[in-house]
Amino acid sequence: MGRKPSPTRSKPKNPRARRRSPSPESDSDLEDLAGVRDACLKQYGKSENTRKAYAGHIARGKKWIASQVAKAQRKGVDSWEEIPLSALKVVFENPPSRYTAKALQLHLVHRCFREHRSKSTAEGVQGAFAEYWDTM
Repeated sequence: MGRKPSPTRSKPKNPRARRRSPSPESDSDLEDLAGVRDACLKQYGKSENTRKAYAGHIARGKKWIASQVAKAQRKGVDSWEEIPLSALKVVFENPPSRYTAKALQLHLVHRCFREHRSKSTAEGVQGAFAEYWDTM
């Protein structure tokens, strides 16, 4: 049989591995770090196309809810699907309210069944609003 490696022998070092130089004491302040964080999130987070699609989903959702509020006000109704119109106006704004999930559900029903959109549209809308509320 073959020779057993010596137990005292260490593994050879990777010649391609770069040595890291020790980082100097950082003199950056919190504002600099926040700027770096925002830039890195933008660069390494979602792709530009995803960010544009998500922004479109959010804008369409807000436009849709505004149109529903306007229709209800023209009819003289003070609530819609058990949601007061005053709360419905800001349901997709910061921060989410207890009515947000129901309003999003109704928006998804509208998008998928009234506008005949696909399942991927529903997933995109849900993902856009989830990220919107996670990052506020």
